[in-house]
Amino acid sequence: MTAPRRISLSTHAALRMATGMATMALPLLLGLSAAAVVLGLLLGAAMVGLALHAVADERGRPALPIGALHATDWAMVVGVAGAALVLALARDPAAALTFAAIAVAGLAGNLATRYSAPA
Repeated sequence: MTAPRRISLSTHAALRMATGMATMALPLLLGLSAAAVVLGLLLGAAMVGLALHAVADERGRPALPIGALHATDWAMVVGVAGAALVLALARDPAAALTFAAIAVAGLAGNLATRYSAPA
């Protein structure tokens, strides 16, 4: 049995925006390495941009096709998980754990989202 996807695309966009802002701020607030700060700023800016492209216009359609949003959301999770792996290999455990937690949050959001046009 599959779990129902309860989060709408607009709610997902709002949560992705918050996650992107947190991704940019957390490495600075936690005093992580310079590499973690740069990765956080780059990945966070990409998340915010994707969130803005998921916002519906006056006709109720997002700027990007829904299939493209789905694919880029999953690519973002893989990218953040990859950043966590790179930071772990660079022996930066605090940064690796931070980015792994962000990847898990993105994964949870993707699994809970209904990728369909608003009714």
